[in-house]
Amino acid sequence: MKQIFIIEDEQQDREDLAQIIESNKQYKCSGAFPNCESALKKLIDEKPDLVLLDIFLPGLSGVDGAIAIKALSPKTPILMLSRSDNENHIFNSLKNGASGYLLKTDGPQKILKSIDDVLNGRAAMSMSIANKVNEYFKLLGTEIKLTKHQREVLLDLGSGKSNKAIADDRNLSVHAIKYHTNNIYNIMHVSGRLNAVLTALKKGLIDIDDLDFSDNPSTEN
Repeated sequence: MKQIFIIEDEQQDREDLAQIIESNKQYKCSGAFPNCESALKKLIDEKPDLVLLDIFLPGLSGVDGAIAIKALSPKTPILMLSRSDNENHIFNSLKNGASGYLLKTDGPQKILKSIDDVLNGRAAMSMSIANKVNEYFKLLGTEIKLTKHQREVLLDLGSGKSNKAIADDRNLSVHAIKYHTNNIYNIMHVSGRLNAVLTALKKGLIDIDDLDFSDNPSTEN
């Protein structure tokens, strides 16, 4: 019988998940915890076959908790279960060792099927999450074309200049700079300046040597 830990701060969700898990006679909920810290204490002595992990938790978040779980029990697979479809949550969870990512809107059969997939070494994702991941990897293989002006704004963003500082340097309004940055994000299929700069560096759109970090406090304002 496969032993499964649940880490979920909402009591009703914990109880519902335990019931779903134990509806399959091959699985047993051997621990249900309201936070990562209490689960980690148990993990010192007990290694479950799988951990079902929420993102939004008191104390250590699920994203950071995945790192701690893997440190204590490297072979224990983690399946994220959250209401969040935020790309940062998805990719950071996967980067930190999660084997799958489900949304809480997924039904019991999808949850059980995903548990089986992860236990058998396969990835498991909600359809909408899988689409986001697929788009991300498609982007990695797609040429991104920016205008000269957009590349210059991107360099300013990467150098940590505020929107106001960029606007002043280019004799434009802050509103105009925000408009340009949003266009850049849309072209690159990213959210936020950090993701835009990291993607640009990976794709060779900008070079780190071109960034100027002198006297530029990083801010979105």
